[in-house]
Amino acid sequence: MKHIINSAIILMSLMAVSCIKHPDYVSEPSQNRQYVLTLANDSPFNTVWYIPEHGDKGCERAGELPDKKPAESSLISLDPKTSFDVYVTNDGIESALETYHPQDEVVIYIFDPEVLSMEEWDSVKAGEKWLDKFSLTVEEVVESNKIVKFKK
Repeated sequence: MKHIINSAIILMSLMAVSCIKHPDYVSEPSQNRQYVLTLANDSPFNTVWYIPEHGDKGCERAGELPDKKPAESSLISLDPKTSFDVYVTNDGIESALETYHPQDEVVIYIFDPEVLSMEEWDSVKAGEKWLDKFSLTVEEVVESNKIVKFKK
């Protein structure tokens, strides 16, 4: 009898967990959602990644940092030795990558979180106070197995 009760409790727990919406999904899983690349922090410290939107500037200026500090929701915080998969959709903009044209170079900035929290945005921009900056074409992303890796 005790074995049957334990089995029933385990089964009910598994059923409850399978119904929980996992936070990994920004939206419901969709066939319109497509994997583009992985941002990988291969360093021993925390980083903050930012991909600026293309904006209404010309393509030669796409990827410039905005005049105002980006909203927290557009920054990607990565702990040491972690990664983040970037997706695009066909039914609305989910990622800044969707604002670029196929022939553009996509710019990715990597910051120290302390610098972003302690310094004024104008000082960060003017002093180029980022840890690294990648400017990548679609070809370069594909050649790197769709992984943009920060290593210091």
